[in-house]
Amino acid sequence: MTTPKRLPRPFLLLCLLWATGTLGAGLASRVSVSPITLQLQPNVRATQLTLTNQGDTPVTFDLNLMAWSQSGGQDVLTSTQAVVVAPATVTLAPGKAQTVRLARLGNPTLSEQAYRLIVTERPSDGGGVTTRLQLILPLFDGSVSDTPTDDGISGAALNVQASLGPDGHLTLTNPGSTHLHLSTLELQVSGRWQPVPLLYLLAGQSRRLDTAGVQAVRYTAGGTVRDVALR
Repeated sequence: MTTPKRLPRPFLLLCLLWATGTLGAGLASRVSVSPITLQLQPNVRATQLTLTNQGDTPVTFDLNLMAWSQSGGQDVLTSTQAVVVAPATVTLAPGKAQTVRLARLGNPTLSEQAYRLIVTERPSDGGGVTTRLQLILPLFDGSVSDTPTDDGISGAALNVQASLGPDGHLTLTNPGSTHLHLSTLELQVSGRWQPVPLLYLLAGQSRRLDTAGVQAVRYTAGGTVRDVALR
């Protein structure tokens, strides 16, 4: 039986920085990845991304796909054979690009499935201390989004639920059938709003936040700030 792996916070932060375009110039200038969010439609078995080496030295990446859930209110990664990655190792000469394919092996499931593609730079042969790049990209297998409302916001975005546990910590729940992408999330604590680096609420799952003493919750979707009632 595979032991689930909880997603380390630095990985989430790096994913956030990459997705929001605030990754340090030194790292971002070495490699480009497109697209940064991957999607498999029910009637499409495969998708792809492109890695490009924009630096002046060769670079090698290992690619590993993990199933992603928010079990127990935390982000959890487990090994999977439902979707395969090819090639799983990519070596890029300066200025060169490589296309990587991701393919579903079986039939599409009835509910949306979430995965994380972990792209990890191998250490260079030159030795010494270097900053290695690791990217975590989301892959969703299923429909793109809930049916949008008149203002273009999905049903999931309008139905986010927030509850406070006995310990005062906050749990956010997405009761919808597809994932919810949060452009911003803020918590009010001691009268001040604090940003939270949480990008996704997965379909039908919950995410527990470590912040205690939350007084109010708001997020931005479709350019509109929305308040979430605490339960």
